[in-house]
Amino acid sequence: MAKDNWYKVDNVAKVFLATVSKRDTKTLRVSCTLKEKIDPDILQKAVLSAIQDRPQVQVRIRRGLFWHYMENTDITPEVTQESDRICPLLYTPAKTMLHYRVTYFNDRINLDIFHAITDGTGALEFLNIIVLDYLKFRYPGEFEGVTIHSGASADDLSQDSYRQFFGNMGLGGGSSSGRACHPGSLKHPYDQLQFFEIHMPVEQLLTRSRQLGVSLTSYIGARWMMAIRDVIPPRRRNRPVTIALPVNLRNYYPSYTSRNF
Repeated sequence: MAKDNWYKVDNVAKVFLATVSKRDTKTLRVSCTLKEKIDPDILQKAVLSAIQDRPQVQVRIRRGLFWHYMENTDITPEVTQESDRICPLLYTPAKTMLHYRVTYFNDRINLDIFHAITDGTGALEFLNIIVLDYLKFRYPGEFEGVTIHSGASADDLSQDSYRQFFGNMGLGGGSSSGRACHPGSLKHPYDQLQFFEIHMPVEQLLTRSRQLGVSLTSYIGARWMMAIRDVIPPRRRNRPVTIALPVNLRNYYPSYTSRNF
């Protein structure tokens, strides 16, 4: 196998590969809602066009002697109407498969992708390319001057930015605030997922977060922690409420990678 046909997974991907399960699929979803019903044939054409710009998603994860690696694949992605759960299991060891899925439902285009392949920023960029290509095919000539490409080279898009900027730097021990509080609830069957769809006025949220001098993500995270705190029984309120928030390191380091960073 030629070296340029494969590459090692990044450090974050290793974590997802070690913890993926039917209950916790490590799949993320981004979607775009248009103003008309989706034409599946045009969407299929758009996806095939988009993977030419983002070949980094067109891989399969394989297990080597000592570590996992990603290998380019010519498996053709097939667009289907949404009929299954969101964030499905898109990685099964030793199974030949793509690790992303494009579906549609009425006027919505969905992209589900295994988190070992990319993060939220990379997934959103890929979805943006799919949507723009769809509109170009749907309305020839009307979007020819529109582009959303960063101009990054294929090497930049495939770059392992953790290795580039941090090398073999180890993780610090950090500090612990003690045992965190876990809101109680009934567990769902092993392969079922519960999710909430919430619609919020973005402009008002942005205005409030700017007034407080924090990012939108930090503001929503803080409100979420306060909501959790409100349902904790008084006898357990001495425990801290902790959540994990993603940080887009591209905002702090000059990286164009479409992988996790």
